[in-house]
Amino acid sequence: MARYNHDRFMEAQFHRDKALIGRCVDGLGLYAAQIAEENKFSSKINEVRNLAENLANYWGFEDGTNTKSTADFLKAFDDLVDEARTGGALSGDIYQTAPNVIYGLHRYGEDMVTSLGAESMNDILEVRDLMKDIAKRWDFESDVLDGLTEQLEFEVRNLLESSPLPGQPVVGVVNAGYTVTQSVLFDNDRGFALAHNPAAPSPFVTWQITHDSDNGGIDYYWGRYRDTEESAKIDYVVRATEYRSQYNLQEKPLPDVAPDTVSKYIDTMISRECTQDEILACREFFATVYESAAKTIDPAKLVYPFDIQIARERSEVDVSVFHSNRKMNTECAKALDEVISASYYKANHYNLELAAMKVINDYGFDRVNAVLAKQIDSRQNDGRFSDHNKCWRRTYCPNTKAFDSAVMNAHPTLINSFVSNVRELYKELDASRFELPGRVWDGEAIDGYKIAHLIEFDNGQGFVICVSPDDHAPYATLEYVIEDEERVFYEDV
Repeated sequence: MARYNHDRFMEAQFHRDKALIGRCVDGLGLYAAQIAEENKFSSKINEVRNLAENLANYWGFEDGTNTKSTADFLKAFDDLVDEARTGGALSGDIYQTAPNVIYGLHRYGEDMVTSLGAESMNDILEVRDLMKDIAKRWDFESDVLDGLTEQLEFEVRNLLESSPLPGQPVVGVVNAGYTVTQSVLFDNDRGFALAHNPAAPSPFVTWQITHDSDNGGIDYYWGRYRDTEESAKIDYVVRATEYRSQYNLQEKPLPDVAPDTVSKYIDTMISRECTQDEILACREFFATVYESAAKTIDPAKLVYPFDIQIARERSEVDVSVFHSNRKMNTECAKALDEVISASYYKANHYNLELAAMKVINDYGFDRVNAVLAKQIDSRQNDGRFSDHNKCWRRTYCPNTKAFDSAVMNAHPTLINSFVSNVRELYKELDASRFELPGRVWDGEAIDGYKIAHLIEFDNGQGFVICVSPDDHAPYATLEYVIEDEERVFYEDV
C-alpha cells in the first residue's frame, strides 16, 4: 500500500497554485486592456499592474525555476494595454480567463490571511472588490463569486475580532465634527485615531495624528473616510500595525483630555436639533470626563460655605476666598442665562440637557445647584416653579450673602426646566458619592487646625477635615471618638 507523503503533496499543491497565479496575472493584463479601451489613462490600469507585479513576486516568478519571469509577465501586460490604447483588437478568451483570475485572486487573498495577518485586511478587501468588478465585467457566475468573496470577508472579520484595536478608548475629543473613539500614540509622538460622526455623509474616519509635546495638542491629518464602522476599524488596525512595524515603535500613553473639551464639544451641538444618538453620546462623554475630574479637587469649583462674618473671624485668607467665591457665583448665574439662551434651536425648543452638561462641567454641581436653588428660594411663591423643585431647593439653598448677586434673568419656566435637567443628571451620575459626607463645621480647633468639615456616626466615632492656612501642611484629617460627651482625637489619617 502506498504511503502518504505530506511534503510531496504540499509541493505539488504549491506548483498548482503557482500555475494558477500565472494564469491570473495574464488575465489581469486582459482586464486592464479592456479598461484602457474605455479610458486610455485610467488610474485603475496602474493599480492592476501593481497587483500583477505583487502577485508574480509573491509567488516566486523571479526564482529562476519558471519559463516566465515577473518581467515577462509585466511585458505581456504592457503590450496588451498598449494595443488597446492604439485601437488594436484584443486577443484572449474571456470566458476561459475569468475563472483563472477570480480563483487566483481568491487564492492570493487566502494566503495573505495566514502569512500577513491583520496587516493584510485592507489588501484582502481590495482583492475582494476587484474580484466583484471583474466578475461583473465578464459575467462570471454570481453564486460562485458570492461564496468566494464571503469566505474572504469571513477571514477579515476573524482577523479584526482577534486583533484588539491598538491604543486605548478616547473620550472628550472632537475634531472636524467627528468624535474620536480610539487612538494610538507611539514613542515618536505620532499615531492614528478612529472617529465617528453619525450626521456626516461618511460617518467614520481614521486619521494619522501627531502629538505636540510642547503645547499638549494633537494634530489630525490624512483622513480616510468610511461608510461602515467595520471598514473604518480595519483601516485603523492596518494603518497602526503597518506603521508600528515599519518604524519598530512602541505604544505610549495618550495625553489626558482637558475637561474644557466637554464645553467645546457641546458648543458644536447646542444650537441645533440633535438626534437621540448624539445626545446619548454627549451624555456618556460628559459622564466619563466628570468621573475622571471628580478624582481631583478643582479649587475654582469649591463653594465657600461660610458667610462674611465668619470669614472675618477665621482669617484674612477666608475673607479673600469669600469675595472670590462671590464673584464666581455671580459669573455662574450669568453663564446659566447665556447657556440657556444658546440652547434655543427652534420655536419653543431648547437643548437644556446639553446646556446643563456644559455649565456643570465649567462650574461644578455644587455651585450650579446653589445658584439655581437661590433663584427658586427668592421666588418661592412663583407657581412656575414645580413643587418638586421647590422642595429640592431646601437642600442646596446657601445661607450666605455670597450668592446675593447671583441673579438669573432667564424666564422662570426655563429655569424650572433647567433645574429638572440638572437634577436628572445628578441622579444619573450618582454625583452625591463625590460630595463630602457629613456637614460644614466651625469654631473648634485642634493644635492650631480649625475643623472645617465633620461627620459623626451613631457609634460615637467620626472624622474631621481640619485647616491651618499658614502651616506647611495646611490640611489634616483626624479620627475621633466621643468620651464623656467630648471628642477625643487620636489619629492623623
